[in-house]
Amino acid sequence: AITAFRQYLGEYPQSRRLTAVRLSLGKSLYDNNEYPDALTTLTRVMEEDPQCVYEDPDLLVYIGNLNYQLGHAEKAREAMIKAVNLYPKSDAVPVLLTRIADTMKVDKKPDQAKKIYQLVMKSYPGTDGSAISAMRYADLLSDRAEKEAQYRSIINTYPGNPMAKLAVIRLADLLSQAGEYAASIDTLRDMMTENLKDLKDEAEYVMSSAFDGYFKKLDSQNDSLAVITAYEKDKRLIKHLENSNIFEAVGTAFLTTHLYKQAAELLQKAYKLSSPDNRPVNLYYQLAATLQELGKNMQAQEMLYAYFQKIPKNQKNPEAYLRMGRLMVAEKSWDKALGFLGTGFRQSESDEEKAEFLLNQAEANQGLGKTDKVPGLLIKAINLMASSPEVRQARLMQAYRSLGESYMKLSVFQKAVDAFTMALKFSEQGRPPDLLFLLADSNMKAHQPEAAKAVFSEIIDSGSDFWGRMAKERLRAMALEEKLKAS
Repeated sequence: AITAFRQYLGEYPQSRRLTAVRLSLGKSLYDNNEYPDALTTLTRVMEEDPQCVYEDPDLLVYIGNLNYQLGHAEKAREAMIKAVNLYPKSDAVPVLLTRIADTMKVDKKPDQAKKIYQLVMKSYPGTDGSAISAMRYADLLSDRAEKEAQYRSIINTYPGNPMAKLAVIRLADLLSQAGEYAASIDTLRDMMTENLKDLKDEAEYVMSSAFDGYFKKLDSQNDSLAVITAYEKDKRLIKHLENSNIFEAVGTAFLTTHLYKQAAELLQKAYKLSSPDNRPVNLYYQLAATLQELGKNMQAQEMLYAYFQKIPKNQKNPEAYLRMGRLMVAEKSWDKALGFLGTGFRQSESDEEKAEFLLNQAEANQGLGKTDKVPGLLIKAINLMASSPEVRQARLMQAYRSLGESYMKLSVFQKAVDAFTMALKFSEQGRPPDLLFLLADSNMKAHQPEAAKAVFSEIIDSGSDFWGRMAKERLRAMALEEKLKAS
């Protein structure tokens, strides 16, 4: 249409229809967002034919809107005031008055703008202009309670109007900024299932901010279950939000409650939504911990290496070094393991955690063939665990068992007997036959045959098929050896 109008003006410069064609061209340019050309064209129409403003009520409206779009508030206001005065009964008057008030707001005259908005609301109830004025008026209010009341009034007064939807979003934002995150989410929840069109981005931004604040608040209260409950309730909405903080918070909550599969999915989403420049350092660690718990050791190592590169030098996280140490032990990189475990041990301030470092150091030294160092490390670990107010029976049992096995390798059999005896004391499974066999074997090598026989007999009586057969073989061997000695 624009091309055709311009071609007509070029070919018929003397036509009596020039004014009408230029008017149509100006309106088409406006509709195509070509505001400067549209304003130039329509202004020329007015200059060449001043009477046309009395023939086409839209001309002044277009010129007013164009000036407003181009930032000429005063000229916009002049054109729209003239339009209202010329056509006071036009259906466009409520919107024109609203736009006039908008120009007052642009010129930093909020009190005058408020009065016009109130006039439109009172004089033209039920119109689009009234709904828009109500929103503009609400935006100018500084008192939180008045602002909230105005938004709620718009929602109730103009159901179905786009301004009512915008009021819902603004109300939710107001609540979110006041720290009332749950109320903000409740306000937006139902509307998020609708087709919001131009309001979609703003609604999602407010929803994202509200969930971000809500989960941070729950996290500060160490309430992981509440975070998970809130996520499960609204995950249909949350999954569309592109806020890495939300997925990190929820993923961490799943990690804390040992739900590693869900934690990995959400933490990986947080990782993808963030860039290396703004990615939280702890996200690398949380993801590494989750991957390690899932047995994905190579990926866990990559995340931990990235974490160590980014963590501030003055920040301590002994647990990260313990995890990396365990990963190195698992792949039998003994020297690397000892390096990470040593650094973490020096950072740690927890006796129970220090014990874990020592247990892993013992395993690494055993792997390097430094068997003589192992008992000392294990004994230190056992002492630290025993002094802890919450003694973990299973871990103590395993530590004593490892101590007994290390003494067996060093041929210090009586100490092995003592260690295995203590392991049985802390066993949560009664007297397991495999551990009993180690005790009996150490008794036998410590030249305590009667004690060994008693334990082997206990294994046979336990009903264990495999260890029972092994115990019978040992008793037969002992009996044969005694006969040989006697002969």
